[in-house]
Amino acid sequence: ARFAEGDLTGCTTALRVAAAAAPEGRADCDRLQTIVGTCRKGFDVLERTLDLDAALNVFSSARQLTTAAGAPPAAVGTRIDAWVEGVDRLERAAVGMVPIPGGTTVDPRARVAAFFLSATECSNGEWAAFLDAVRAAAQGADDEERFAAVASRLEGSGMTPRRFADLLAQRPGSNEREPVDRLRWYEAAAYCAWYGKSLPTAAEWALAAFGDGKRFAYPWGNEWSNDKEQRNPSSRTLADVDEGGLSWRSEGARKLHHLAGNVAEWLAADPEAGSADTAGGRYNLRGMASIQEQAGGKLESRRMDDRMGGVGFRVVLRPRDFPGLIWPQD
Repeated sequence: ARFAEGDLTGCTTALRVAAAAAPEGRADCDRLQTIVGTCRKGFDVLERTLDLDAALNVFSSARQLTTAAGAPPAAVGTRIDAWVEGVDRLERAAVGMVPIPGGTTVDPRARVAAFFLSATECSNGEWAAFLDAVRAAAQGADDEERFAAVASRLEGSGMTPRRFADLLAQRPGSNEREPVDRLRWYEAAAYCAWYGKSLPTAAEWALAAFGDGKRFAYPWGNEWSNDKEQRNPSSRTLADVDEGGLSWRSEGARKLHHLAGNVAEWLAADPEAGSADTAGGRYNLRGMASIQEQAGGKLESRRMDDRMGGVGFRVVLRPRDFPGLIWPQD
């Protein structure tokens, strides 16, 4: 029953107690312990490396153990099947995202778990699709009713009926490939919540931008650059989200664009805080020293209600938090 509930820790404890109390059942307990250990290994792979194929192989091995002689109850296999389907959902949700292995930023004690990061900043086209979906779902006669219709999908974003009405009134830019900007923090957080994703923490953003132990000075490498392939050098125009601004993490067909110098990107915060940080710096910053500082990791605090040109966002997907996976209880 504990396994079926996803309580692997409780299951392990219960099996030890059962094996000690009834030695004649030790073989059955040992078989289930092997299955529990195999499933733990699958989740360890997910959290450390984000290798979804490897995790699926591990869960498949655990599933095979449930069909052997003396196999555990069918509920155990059902739970593993649910986890396999969850990994499939995670894979679909992570399309267009780059896996960032776990590591540290500056403080080696502050380890960041592996996560997926969107390869690009949120574009006008993606923002328009989000608005269309929200407007279609937000049925009601007034602001209160419209917000109530979708509030459960916007949890953690700090949305209120008034803020939601402002969100619905948004009009994205005409260039679908440019990053959306002039967004309030609450609006960026609402987008993330709608799709089961999140804004990155400062530590996650820094790990993605500079590598484990801050290997690089800038998201593209160690030398300052005015090459559009490494950053947007213009102070007048935004670059398309999928053009140039390549991270040092880009390799082969997998590209990571504009971690610095296109739009400054909202970071995770308490929605009640009133202010939040942005990372990476805006294309329209004044002064080379400020541009270099922010591209190098200096954060800029601003009011969550601000609408500023050059401020947008990108999203992260953490396997442990993904609602379609049902991470086991610790």
